[in-house]
Amino acid sequence: MSEIFAQRLKEEREARGWTQQYLAESLGLTNGTISGYERNYREPDFLTLSRIARLLEVPTAYLLGETDRKPKAAIAEELASYDAGPHPLPNAPETAEAIALIERAWSGLTPAERRKRLDFLKNYTKLLDDPEA
Repeated sequence: MSEIFAQRLKEEREARGWTQQYLAESLGLTNGTISGYERNYREPDFLTLSRIARLLEVPTAYLLGETDRKPKAAIAEELASYDAGPHPLPNAPETAEAIALIERAWSGLTPAERRKRLDFLKNYTKLLDDPEA
């Protein structure tokens, strides 16, 4: 694959506080396999790459170096800047859960696709507030 994949896999694993053993067990692989990926002398097949990306909650494009934007940070920034108005999002567990769900669901979308969905949600919530609108 590439040095970028090896580096990003290790960074994402360590950012979560996971050991190679934990990641390997979660994927049904051996510790040596994960070590090989992170040292750039082994390459996962497409299915394994997809499973790694899902487990780490990042798109394969990020792991492969096709984009440099960390998806969660980019989505969180976009949500924070989108027509927040005078009322910031409440700091509640439900809000954190909702944002995490959106981040997972939207991580593979383009900015235009995310904008389209944000517009839909904005209009939908207006409808919920005022069904006569």
